[in-house]
Amino acid sequence: VWFGRSADESGLFSIPIAAGTYQVFIHSNDPLYQAPPVGAVTIAAGATKDLGILTLIKATKTITGTVTFADGSPVTDAYINAWRPDAGGNANAEVTSSGTYTLSVTGGYWEVNVQPKSSTAGWNYNQQSQSVLFSSDTTAETKTVNFTVTKTDAAIKGKVVKPDGTAPARDSVFIDLCSGTDRSCFGTSVDSSG
Repeated sequence: VWFGRSADESGLFSIPIAAGTYQVFIHSNDPLYQAPPVGAVTIAAGATKDLGILTLIKATKTITGTVTFADGSPVTDAYINAWRPDAGGNANAEVTSSGTYTLSVTGGYWEVNVQPKSSTAGWNYNQQSQSVLFSSDTTAETKTVNFTVTKTDAAIKGKVVKPDGTAPARDSVFIDLCSGTDRSCFGTSVDSSG
């Protein structure tokens, strides 16, 4: 379960929660900065845990690449997403009209994946995400991650409804397909008609 809040214009935040242990992930929408890893925080009933000042880290590492079809032609309707599974942090980009992309990240281990911008894109990427490892310092580094996607030529369809027969709210239910023994998954959300 994910929940949280944005920092206000002065950088302050406060999130009301029940007592327990939580993994804290900070995400910056500014592509020039990444959030520092925070990790797990345990809080007792009635307590307030002050995380102190969390200084954003200048993104000095670059992930760049292309997204193409098997014939080498560029894919022009894709999102690229990179995330740090070990420490939180993410970066996102759209491909250009020539199928290229650039992400600014910090040092450490990153997973990178591609997905269509819409459910009618006519292609999918049914492979596992690709891994990138940068040195954990502020030295500029660039790594290349290219993707080759598959044109779609078939479909699986259906309709999801709640017990009363009505469709769930748009984008509240997701359908994923996994292929092969490596459990590579991709999918789409349900529209407002189910």
